[in-house]
Amino acid sequence: LTSDASWWRSMFVLPNPALYLCLACIAFTIMPLKSASMKIESIENTDVEIAENSNDAMNTEINSKALFNVHYRWLLFVGSFLFVLQQLSGVNGLIFFSGELFRAVNIQSEALGSSTVSFALMIGTIAASRLLNRLGKKVLLLISFISMCISWIVLQIGFALGSARPFVVITALLMYMVSFAVGAGPLPAVVLPELFPLTLRARATAIGFSVYWTSNLIFGLIYLPIAEVVGFRLLYAFFAICSAFGAWFVHSYLPSSVSPTAIADDNH
Repeated sequence: LTSDASWWRSMFVLPNPALYLCLACIAFTIMPLKSASMKIESIENTDVEIAENSNDAMNTEINSKALFNVHYRWLLFVGSFLFVLQQLSGVNGLIFFSGELFRAVNIQSEALGSSTVSFALMIGTIAASRLLNRLGKKVLLLISFISMCISWIVLQIGFALGSARPFVVITALLMYMVSFAVGAGPLPAVVLPELFPLTLRARATAIGFSVYWTSNLIFGLIYLPIAEVVGFRLLYAFFAICSAFGAWFVHSYLPSSVSPTAIADDNH
């Protein structure tokens, strides 16, 4: 096989018949059991589903109005605005232009740059999973936004240096990625649902993610045109200011835990 330049394709072809046979045996074994189980569950749950559907129809209009009362309207803004702050911190701008940063410090391998960024994000995610219960979501978000602000400042300093420039720029880039993965990356999607009782959680989360994807699209489209007009260094300074504002916003307005009102409403 090694004499053939395309020998590696055989790895994906030769095991297929045996694999398909095993999968077919498993499927034919499971299907009768699954069918019987589904029939039993269908009979048991018929009355429950009828009751739930009638209750849902009665509560839909009430829940939709409750989401926009004074208390929950403010919580919806706070939770949704975290997604906007996530984008304003500059994560997409840094990822989009990470190749330019690596080339600016004479690192020409894009594969090496992408692998380094991915490794930093993985380290930040592992750290977040270890620190979440110990420090709490609000503290992690504060640490994340403050660290991202410092990273942008260090990056600006790196561009102004001479011989130490590559080390400082790469350190700032990795520090930013770890800081983002620790808090501002994953936690807005975790915090927003917890601000609401179960009856409102699904609708609030849907609105929050609509804000996320809209802001992601808008900022993704405008980063490059703005950078071409004002330059990357000024754009990075703007990201530093937005990260500092994000830390202030989290400290000032994000509840440390689920509010008593939400818990009381959830018990009803």
